[in-house]
Amino acid sequence: MTPEMKQQWVEALRSGRYAQAKKNLRIRTSEGDSYCCLGVLCEVVAPNDWRADDSHDISFGGDKTINYVVHEVGLDSRHLDVLVHMNDIEGKTLAEIADYIEREI
Repeated sequence: MTPEMKQQWVEALRSGRYAQAKKNLRIRTSEGDSYCCLGVLCEVVAPNDWRADDSHDISFGGDKTINYVVHEVGLDSRHLDVLVHMNDIEGKTLAEIADYIEREI
């Protein structure tokens, strides 16, 4: 991962612009959209690749997919597993996940 991409992702995670979701890259609710830490990465890398259907379900993968994004930024599977666990299982905040990214990735 380039230092520039890492910095953009960390800044986005800490920005306060993103409500946190679990077990989905992005979720649309009546209160607005929520993102997991990897959903924020997708937003940083390819913000125009989200697709909403008639039920307001949102998926990522227009021209790019989450696998493309992970590969493109050079995120290895070990870090990917840790990030998913931190976000979905441990309930770490996006800011806490940003701290991990700064230290470990």
